[in-house]
Amino acid sequence: MKDRKRQELRHMTPRPRKASSIATVQTILGCTTVALLGGCQLVFGDFDVIDSSGSGGSTATGGTSSGGGTATSCAPGIKFTCKLNVLIECSTGKQTTCGNEFLCRGTEGRCWACSSGDAQCAGNVLASCNANFSGFDIANGVDCSATNQVCDPVLKQCTTCLSGQKTCNDTSLITCNATGDALTTTDCANEFKPPQCFTDSAVLAHCAKCAAATFVPQCSNQALLKTCSPNGLYDTETCPTQCISPTDGTAAYCQ
Repeated sequence: MKDRKRQELRHMTPRPRKASSIATVQTILGCTTVALLGGCQLVFGDFDVIDSSGSGGSTATGGTSSGGGTATSCAPGIKFTCKLNVLIECSTGKQTTCGNEFLCRGTEGRCWACSSGDAQCAGNVLASCNANFSGFDIANGVDCSATNQVCDPVLKQCTTCLSGQKTCNDTSLITCNATGDALTTTDCANEFKPPQCFTDSAVLAHCAKCAAATFVPQCSNQALLKTCSPNGLYDTETCPTQCISPTDGTAAYCQ
């Protein structure tokens, strides 16, 4: 009788849970935790995380200057935002490209035209950025000609001459230095005689190296023909086969 009772008690005593059962509970708890971040699905005691967050916020699209587009996700109360140098209207996705990233002012909902300290030339007037950064104040600008100077659009200041400019003065070449505060004069007679100075553009000129009317074409090597252009500069032509120099001193030619 006692042995039978012992067997019955043995059957009634709870057995220790197997590791697999504990793992299942842990899995379920883990699933509950993960479910806070996304959907969760139990599959035979295991789980897969399912992304229930969707594709995310809308991305503004539209033209690079001021085209329309879809609404962009912005913080509550925010009407405009900047993405690098692009100003985006949150409600419509309308985009406007500003001059640079600094000039994009999301808090003001606009692009600045310039920033404090910026300047530009309007003819011979040096104009500074105005107080509300909407443009340059030409009316209150500095007239460089009042001090016998010029407004340099590259340096953005009044200078003695335009930096890097080359001009002709009869048969002399006048060159302005890189800082716009000094001029140098080159006598074209040092380059070629009779001297000639050619004007290429408003800011470029050069001394002639040759005279097209009198220069006799010659071979630079067996394949190059050297000639003189109408503006007094040497030209070279690559010959298909070879450059021929006649022994009588007449013009060389390509063959």
